[in-house]
Amino acid sequence: MVSKMFVFLFPFAVFGTEQVLLEETFEQPLGKAWHGSCFGGGPGAVGRVVQGAYRGNGALRLYKEAKPGGTQFFAPPIPCADVPSIRLEFFYRGTKGALTVNYFIRNGKMLIPQKTPLGKQAGLWINLPPSETWTRFQKTIGIPEYYRPEHAQFQLCFRRAGGESPGELVVDELRVTALGKESGKAPDTGRKTIVVPLPGPLSPSRKTAYTPLFVPPERKFTLKDGLIYRGERPWFWIGDGSGMAAGQSTAGSIWMARVLGSRFSSLAVGRKPLGRVQGDVLTITPGEAEAEASYSFVRELLRNGIYTESSVGEEADYRNNMKHLRQSWPGLDRLLLTGNHYYSYDTATLLGRRVKDAWRRSVFRYIGDTPFFGMELYRELGYSPSHDRAIRSFREWAKRKYGNDLVRANRIWKQNFAAWDAVVSPHLKRDGILSRAEQYALKLKCEREYPELYLDWMAFCQEELAQILKNERDDFRRHSRVNVGVDLRAHSARTDDGYASSDPELIDRFADIFFMHRGYIPFDYGAAPADEDSVNRSTVSNLMANNFFKTNTKHPVWNSECIVRMTVPPGSARESMRKNDIASLHGAWKFKLVPLDDSADRFAPDLDDSAWESMQVPGCWDKTEAYHGRKGVAWYRKRFEVPRSLHNDFDDGSRRFLLYGRGIAQSGTIWLNGKKVGEVKGWDTWYRFDVGGLLNYGGENLLAIRVDGNGYYNGLRFFCHLLANDMVNEQKKFGEKQYVSLLWTFMMRGLSAVSLWNWSEEWRPFMPQLEAELNSVSHIVLPEVRKNHSRVAFLYPYLYAKGLVFEVENDYNDYMSYYNAFEFRQVRPDVFGERNFRSVSPEQYPVAVFPYAGVVRDETFRHFKEYVNRGGTAVVTFGSLERTFSGYEKTELEKLAGVRILGRNEADSLIVDGVTYPIRSGDFTKSRGVRISAEGGTVLHRFPDGSPAVTECRAGKGRIRFIAPRLELSGVMAVLRDVIPEPEVKVVSAEKREFPYIESWIGGRNGRAVLYLHNWGGLKHELTVTVPGRYASWRMRNVRGEFHRAGNCVYRIALESNSPAALLLEAPETEPLPVPGLSPALNRILSRLSELRKDGNGSRPAVLFLKSPSLYAEPYGRGLLPILADALDRLGYETRELPAGEWTPELAERFPLAVLAEDCNLYYSLFGKDSTFAGRVAGYVRNGGSLLLLTYTAPTLNAQMRLLRNIGPEFGVTIGGAVVYDRNHAAFGDPLQFYSMNFTEHPVTSGVKRLLIYASRPLSLKPGSPLKGIVFSNAGAERRGGEVLAAAGELGKGRVLVASDLLWLQPFRVEHGDNLRFLLNSLGWLLRKEIPGEFRKRYAETLFLSEKTLPLN
Repeated sequence: MVSKMFVFLFPFAVFGTEQVLLEETFEQPLGKAWHGSCFGGGPGAVGRVVQGAYRGNGALRLYKEAKPGGTQFFAPPIPCADVPSIRLEFFYRGTKGALTVNYFIRNGKMLIPQKTPLGKQAGLWINLPPSETWTRFQKTIGIPEYYRPEHAQFQLCFRRAGGESPGELVVDELRVTALGKESGKAPDTGRKTIVVPLPGPLSPSRKTAYTPLFVPPERKFTLKDGLIYRGERPWFWIGDGSGMAAGQSTAGSIWMARVLGSRFSSLAVGRKPLGRVQGDVLTITPGEAEAEASYSFVRELLRNGIYTESSVGEEADYRNNMKHLRQSWPGLDRLLLTGNHYYSYDTATLLGRRVKDAWRRSVFRYIGDTPFFGMELYRELGYSPSHDRAIRSFREWAKRKYGNDLVRANRIWKQNFAAWDAVVSPHLKRDGILSRAEQYALKLKCEREYPELYLDWMAFCQEELAQILKNERDDFRRHSRVNVGVDLRAHSARTDDGYASSDPELIDRFADIFFMHRGYIPFDYGAAPADEDSVNRSTVSNLMANNFFKTNTKHPVWNSECIVRMTVPPGSARESMRKNDIASLHGAWKFKLVPLDDSADRFAPDLDDSAWESMQVPGCWDKTEAYHGRKGVAWYRKRFEVPRSLHNDFDDGSRRFLLYGRGIAQSGTIWLNGKKVGEVKGWDTWYRFDVGGLLNYGGENLLAIRVDGNGYYNGLRFFCHLLANDMVNEQKKFGEKQYVSLLWTFMMRGLSAVSLWNWSEEWRPFMPQLEAELNSVSHIVLPEVRKNHSRVAFLYPYLYAKGLVFEVENDYNDYMSYYNAFEFRQVRPDVFGERNFRSVSPEQYPVAVFPYAGVVRDETFRHFKEYVNRGGTAVVTFGSLERTFSGYEKTELEKLAGVRILGRNEADSLIVDGVTYPIRSGDFTKSRGVRISAEGGTVLHRFPDGSPAVTECRAGKGRIRFIAPRLELSGVMAVLRDVIPEPEVKVVSAEKREFPYIESWIGGRNGRAVLYLHNWGGLKHELTVTVPGRYASWRMRNVRGEFHRAGNCVYRIALESNSPAALLLEAPETEPLPVPGLSPALNRILSRLSELRKDGNGSRPAVLFLKSPSLYAEPYGRGLLPILADALDRLGYETRELPAGEWTPELAERFPLAVLAEDCNLYYSLFGKDSTFAGRVAGYVRNGGSLLLLTYTAPTLNAQMRLLRNIGPEFGVTIGGAVVYDRNHAAFGDPLQFYSMNFTEHPVTSGVKRLLIYASRPLSLKPGSPLKGIVFSNAGAERRGGEVLAAAGELGKGRVLVASDLLWLQPFRVEHGDNLRFLLNSLGWLLRKEIPGEFRKRYAETLFLSEKTLPLN
């Protein structure tokens, strides 16, 4: 049902006609304008040949016998001043080659290369993949207007690089055509129409097909006071974002989410819009089938006590299915955007808003009144507009800011725009040719040379995006009451400031839920003291960013994508590895950059590299001045010696010697002493290779690395060392300890919910107890943490800093040194954005900190003065509060602070109370600070030369402390010792080897309070903790950790590294809270599930399952199928998991049954171009093995059905049509879930009357298939009735059972209908084993995991 249809008409203008600029068949000798050459040394040949042509008797041939160097051939230059685009066409064959298109200006007889904005040769590089047969090449290229000045020309050049063996590139039938050549006024040739139908409500018959789902009051959620309640209590909600029935999995693992206590699941529901063309009409509609199936997913989650949270609207531009229509539908240029992160439709336009609204309506018309946790308009939105509509809007914004005074704006921006219509930020020069790295460099140049203009652009983006998102929220509100928000990353990023375009203070104004997006970095210090950098890095998101979100929002805060993977070696460990590096690999290497198609090898030890350049490792060559923005293949070579004494360690096996590193961008191959060591793929990939047998002990070694740099940030990224195995600080799996730290941290920072993206381990049996522990006190903690109770206000300049500092960008230490100076003195600051800071008063916040806020809004500076005049103490760093945003004019800060800035500071230390503290250049400030003179204030600390370093000046009733040097954390603590307020909780450590990086908090209500501690350091600390006297007579009970009473209001605890502790305090008259715990039944279930995930000991026959090919933790193998694994165990079989590479036909002798079941999107790795996995599985069956093949087929996001699509054809079976719809036999009030009562006679269906089926597509059996249908959809189904849902048969000596539903044998479903009988029948038939009736009866009665054994709570 469609309620409205929006029609958009766009004039389709055609400029001139096509014109052939160059056509060459190579039938005749080439003129002088054609010329070629060999380059780089080595034999080769170029020119016209008369044999082997595609057509006729001539072709162009580039031959290269071997490396080094290559061959090239240039076509005549072609004028292009009036040519907006060209089409290139030719045929080619041969080994890999390339075509370049370079732009020039003709000056007499000379061709002068045109330059990009970064000073590079303007042009394109097009790779030609190898082809043994003639291949047609066709490509349309737009020529930017500013590369088409008077006398502009372009030139084609074919290239062939030398390789390991002789090779050639042959080209024929070349044609270059001008498209849309400008020829005066464009004629209007008619209109094309874009139609966006808006889905209306479900029809009455469709709506009544679904029965409402009931949620009891104690499980209902409500949003109140910035929290999310469960029933009557504030609750800390823990859910899944990737695995376990979430973003990268399917409904097949809902059972696991229920067992582990997941309260919600994050799904991408529905499907992105599709564009369909009929004549002159383009209709844009979302996928109906996907919306319908998504609703079944939502209902099944809710039936298992799990809410759904979803993002509906995100799409990466490179995935947009309408990109190919842009040339023929000019209106799409106003809709489709590029360069943004998950924002590919311009919803500032009416068309864009309608497309997004239709997308969301298609899903939520099904949701209706079904309880739905929340909806993100976008996930990890990055808004970096560069299109014409945004540029026009910026001009209007700038007019308003500067009062239409272009002269003033030009002066401030350091520009000379002739008119407002000419205004554009220099970083937006777009030519379709700049690489991403070059675009990034242009952004940095604009920030550096025109910071005022760039900051204006950022402010515009923040304000425009907030309005865009509010409009989308309003559109959604017209048809749904679901709670809405936008997932923000909101952090700085060197390559792109799109994440910072989302201003939390603006977005919280219209969001129901404040979704944010941060990971969790746990350091493993290995019982060594923590270093300040690692402490700052581990707390930048966990403490400061979460604090910022809590302080500046009024709505519930939800981390909607918290990715957890591995622990991280701290900075101290990385420094230790650097010092221990046997080869001292960090430093200068020999370096040579060659074109991407240069396949020459340069790893031989005797190769002369004396003329090569030098390059620092680690680092990225495209970020250096010499190679800025350049792509290519880079060769790194390093010579080093290994002490002869180490050979004994290698020889006796006492030590192994490893090449250990992280990050080769974008991929690389490593050789040591001429021998290949291995390959590394990925800018963030950790690698370790055992190279002890390749080393030349007591002599010279040569390490060579070939790096393919076809992206940005190219090079040897993070570290590379040669270490003995006992010197390596490795990553470890994210385990229970890390989850405890993560979840306690998030709750104690005021978050209401977290979506865990578990990329480490999907089976976490400790989670139910941990969730119970947290929520035993969440109703005490959350209402108090959510309030702003601190006595210290911390101003964070979100606009000036272009987002929150971020651990990945290494720009955090400047700000974190000031934040943690208070946090680890047990005073938690409230971190304010500029707008909310204007409510800060000295009465509530006697101290306010202003670090590195170089430009602030005028209202902020006015409030700063008012705050100080009223009695506040302001801590101001150099480089802060210097200018105001309205006109970038200098403030009166120096006068107020009683200082005069004289210049840059060069001192490298500061002495405070006899202790020397280092001064280093800052990550963000890029400075060691400033030199000052005291002009009325008091000098508190001086530089070694006696000049003032820290001053204090009275201002009104308050004071300003000015800090001139850039200090590390310990130095900041020293100079602010007398400013930091007295903490409410006093913490003293007996450990003297490490400063106690201890976070503390105490608070509560209604006669109960919680004392919370967290050790962010590397050592265990024996702590003595003193709490306020009002808790003197209160009872204590440990919630996490072991506290011991040591006196009146004094407690002691030994707190491990990276660990939290919590103590419940209760007033004498308060009824004690019950101790959280799990039921004996759940403990038994968790224990049994853990047992079933283990390989047997070989004493029993074994059934084969597939081992996950990925480090990502998605439900896989036997862990996905607990009822099946349990039945096999009780029938006398053990289970074994093997990786796909070890599956061979011969396994039929060892394993009578193999099981393949697909629930997630990780199976792509099994079926590459040259994969033989499907054939090996079929061979296993022919040799006598039985196969159970199960695939989830509902058309939701991750239903990729790779197992069925790739292995099914071996048995003549593929996937059929749409999902079955059967309201007459609906299960759980859902016509996509139904009971099948349509079977053929077969041992598997014996005694089966009703089989519960989840939303599934039918199977299609090809003629001649050895399989026959045994389960069918009901003949009377409204859609896809009477079609095959399961098939069985024999192939060779083996048996096969295939089903298009995965959920029929899963917990909480298998006990319905006759599914359990169907399962035991299937195992009996596949294992050729008779299963007695007594066993069947006993098994049904003692099913270990069911709705009876684990009811919802």
